[in-house]
Amino acid sequence: MLGADVVGLVGAHGALMEVKKTGDILAGQSLNWSKAATDPISRPMRRRLTEQLELQGAKRVSAHNVHAVVKQRMLDGITGALGMTGSAMTGAIHEMIIWVRSKETRTS
Repeated sequence: MLGADVVGLVGAHGALMEVKKTGDILAGQSLNWSKAATDPISRPMRRRLTEQLELQGAKRVSAHNVHAVVKQRMLDGITGALGMTGSAMTGAIHEMIIWVRSKETRTS
């Protein structure tokens, strides 16, 4: 189980880094997550987002595709955060915290 938890944490790290990258791209376009996931997007902005989000290698994708990518990355970030929370409660992070705390009490 510990191995599976560690692999899950690696995946969570990747998902959270992707969320940060996407958030930075959206902020650069003066968009927030909610607007990028639901509101209409102009053609020039879709082209910039297509390039920056590295979508399909196309010149410009549809607004529907941009919305779908933003929503998927939000969900990936949420599941990554939940995975890290679960690990902190009972998994690898929890065991590491206990190990560090036990080392602190022995040296004090």
